Amino acid sequence: MQMTPAPEITATLWNTARRLRESLKRWLRQKTDGAGRLAAILTPAELTRIERDWPLWARDTQTPPPGNWRTWLMLGGRGAGKTRTGAQWLNGLANGDPHYPGDAAGRVALIGETYADARAVMIEGESGLLAIASPRERPQWSPSLRQLYWPASGAIGQVFSAADPEGLRGFQFGACWSDAKTIWGSLISVAAALAATFGIAIDTQSQLAIADAAVEIVGAAGALIAIYGRLTATRVIV
Repeated sequence: MQMTPAPEITATLWNTARRLRESLKRWLRQKTDGAGRLAAILTPAELTRIERDWPLWARDTQTPPPGNWRTWLMLGGRGAGKTRTGAQWLNGLANGDPHYPGDAAGRVALIGETYADARAVMIEGESGLLAIASPRERPQWSPSLRQLYWPASGAIGQVFSAADPEGLRGFQFGACWSDAKTIWGSLISVAAALAATFGIAIDTQSQLAIADAAVEIVGAAGALIAIYGRLTATRVIV
């Protein structure tokens, strides 16, 4: 069983990474050809390690909430880094990284809108689990089993589709990462079940279509908010 770090230890680790990032940025700004000098000082392996050190580069909005919590909702528009954040969190949790409090309990769940979406975005995507993990921490992916395996910790990740909620029955997991659309898919499924009690049947394809429409509407609203934020911003977010 993994040892869950105390909240104050986790906060200290993230604060240390934040201070190191700011110090590194200042050093690079103050030096002529700072990047070249840094490359001359460090070995290729050290540079690679720094490049892959997610806590060092993650924005504050991409770090886990402080304290004890059961559900973390990251709300943001396209390009906000939601997939990268989710992949880093799940990979860190499965590998016992002290930056991520919690216990995977040997099994974690990944839920996408469909199996194909989960595979294309959450696992094999440019910000998915296979891309962001270092060779030592990278999980092994078995598409036929819809399963991930982390050799370093022995944790297993099972992939599910929001279009098949019954597929989750019988499993127990220590953690779950759900793609954005699954939230709306779940709400639509609940609404469909309630509608059925009144004799209104909504088939699976119609539920998916409604979920897609909801995502597009929320996405459009998010885009408008983002545009407003850009027009009224007073400082650069780094």
